[in-house]
Amino acid sequence: MNKFTQIAMVAAIFPIVVPSSHVFAATESVIYSFQGGADGANPQGELTEKNGTFYGVTEFGGGGNNPACNASCGTVYALHPQTGAESVMHVFGKGSDGWSPYAGLTAAKGMLYGTTNLGGSNTTGDCEFVGCGTVYSINMGSGEESVIYSFQGFPGDAESPESSLTNIKGTLYGTSSAGRGNDKQGCPSGCGTVFLMQLQTGSERVIHSFYSDGRGGRDPQARLTYAGGILYGTTSSGGSDNVGTLFSIDIRKSNRMRVIHTFGSKGGDGAEPYAGVIDVNGTLYGTTEWGGTYGYGTVYAIDAKAGTETILHSFNDNRQDGFNPTADLLELNGVLYGTTPYGGLNSAGTVYSIDLATGIETIIYSFCVTDGCADGETPYSGLTNIKGRLYGTTYSGGARDAGTVYAISLKD
Repeated sequence: MNKFTQIAMVAAIFPIVVPSSHVFAATESVIYSFQGGADGANPQGELTEKNGTFYGVTEFGGGGNNPACNASCGTVYALHPQTGAESVMHVFGKGSDGWSPYAGLTAAKGMLYGTTNLGGSNTTGDCEFVGCGTVYSINMGSGEESVIYSFQGFPGDAESPESSLTNIKGTLYGTSSAGRGNDKQGCPSGCGTVFLMQLQTGSERVIHSFYSDGRGGRDPQARLTYAGGILYGTTSSGGSDNVGTLFSIDIRKSNRMRVIHTFGSKGGDGAEPYAGVIDVNGTLYGTTEWGGTYGYGTVYAIDAKAGTETILHSFNDNRQDGFNPTADLLELNGVLYGTTPYGGLNSAGTVYSIDLATGIETIIYSFCVTDGCADGETPYSGLTNIKGRLYGTTYSGGARDAGTVYAISLKD
């Protein structure tokens, strides 16, 4: 009996939250509450730490002057975790700038790189009025923003990126939820792409296009993970059961694409993965928003080579568990940490852990324990580890219900 079979047996016996000797008690503290105006509103994506400063994005707020986003086009912000001082580095939406950033930032050589879901210089065809999104850079020293690329959209290019970027030796890789593919069976704007962006030349190229037959999946929304010359990613729909796939692209072999797992292919399997995967010694760990034993999402493990999958946990809408996870996982000392935007004791989302040695899941924090959910509510983003302290964002809640940056302190 292998480790994952044992984990599955434990999860079947203990479907609700059970304490574990390897899981910690935790305290939560709000580092910053967004005011919802010039400072930004509704943070999205994971925090990026560089030289003791956090960088992140908000989907709304800022006061950009593009009428398409009603002067609430989103921001890039910097935050000092010790003092809680926040500063806006860039306000989106001016002229041909992008707007509505969903994804976190990628740091490389003094620059931050990210994507916006909308905006850009192309407002023709499929991108009419709102644009098809951009890749942009932010100089960490000066705060200056530049649009590196405006997506051209269906049928020739990627469109509407929602994921953060993966930097591999000066080439950025990402996914778009629409664009490039065909529209014969339910993809009027294309079925999504994997694209690359070469920083030295500023050139962009689609290296894989998903198609409406859905066999390889479609509608990818998560970031890509790089391990051993291979990119791993997920699609939120498509596959034989139309509830998503886990795929790989071998950039050493002409970007050859392979479907590793089709979700929903067995009883109790997860469905619709909106998060990416993390690689831990050849095992890929991720979450699905739906599916599982109770229908409210899963945490899964998949052997990257063999493609065999094990469900580590099925979430349950029983007020003792979170549900509908959409964020990437974090591994720390043999324990997985993640967030759910819903569920928990107060139905406002959770931070949870799964001990890989036992498979036991524990809710280490339930949001909205204070009046007005001042501690935050609806954590869509994943967690960032800094010296054993976990940091994340909530989309809503806080002093003005515009979201928060919070810290989770783990204690034995």
